[in-house]
Amino acid sequence: MLTGQSNSSIPTSGCITNDATNLTPIVVTGQSTCQDACLSINDKSRQAVTALVGGEPVQLDQATRQQSQPRVLHVINGQHFSGAERVQQLLGRCLGEAGITSHFVCVKPGKFPEVCGLDPQQVSVLPMLSRIDLRVIGRLVQLVRKQRIDILHAHTPRTALLTALVALRTGLPWCYHVHSPTARDSTRGLINRINLWIERISVRSCTRLITVSKSLRREMLRLGVPRQRLFVAANGVPAIDPIDADKRLDQLTWNLGLIALMRPRKGVEVALDAMVEIKRRGLPIRLELIGGFETEEYRKQILSQILLLELEDCVTLSGFTT
Repeated sequence: MLTGQSNSSIPTSGCITNDATNLTPIVVTGQSTCQDACLSINDKSRQAVTALVGGEPVQLDQATRQQSQPRVLHVINGQHFSGAERVQQLLGRCLGEAGITSHFVCVKPGKFPEVCGLDPQQVSVLPMLSRIDLRVIGRLVQLVRKQRIDILHAHTPRTALLTALVALRTGLPWCYHVHSPTARDSTRGLINRINLWIERISVRSCTRLITVSKSLRREMLRLGVPRQRLFVAANGVPAIDPIDADKRLDQLTWNLGLIALMRPRKGVEVALDAMVEIKRRGLPIRLELIGGFETEEYRKQILSQILLLELEDCVTLSGFTT
């Protein structure tokens, strides 16, 4: 069980998250056992943080704003671009409006740098050669110092371990974003157990754990995380204008879309079984699977199921799209 005791060498005075209810980035502060001097931010940065905590707008000229903005480093995997990466993209786009500068580092090369749409100077890639390749720690420490980072923000069990070690080396506070239940994140039981062990060990030193739902908060409580260290920030995406129903074209066939990074826990198999019943009843409905697959093996499995259930005429695989 987690004790909630922080390493005395690691500050515990603050972390950054976003309030997805109104998509406004906020700062959450906690009780510090190392006094308020834990954050190595200059006085103007402290004023910006204080204003954010108090809900007051930051009134600084552009030059002062650039010099005084607290700087957060998001340590992410980066090989996919799906739900968690959309949250990270949103943080990168919106935190600047609240006077906070964001930088991202990907430890698994992939789609995020290509499709996130952020300024290329905001995103670095420091690839790990394997799950246990900790040589990246030194390069992360160098990046933290080069970017003058104030706060670290991890998003996966792998990056939680890296971030905890970087925080130990640099004395910076860090927070952990829980996007999904690690114990059930995949069908690979051994990998799930290893990741859960890594996560539980790593988060002992973090200042805050941010969960994307109340159910995940309950999950972390069951794992022994003290409730005072937990904060819920529901997932959100930028609002879009609603579709004008009067301008929609009349079509006999309904098109259903399932948008996800396709993997076993997303319910693709359930959707295909439902399509069998829909087809049996003769209803004019099609299913479109929009998104890439986590593995080639799983893609082949779903294709085989579509053929086996004779759904080729009513199920379409569109692949990844932005």
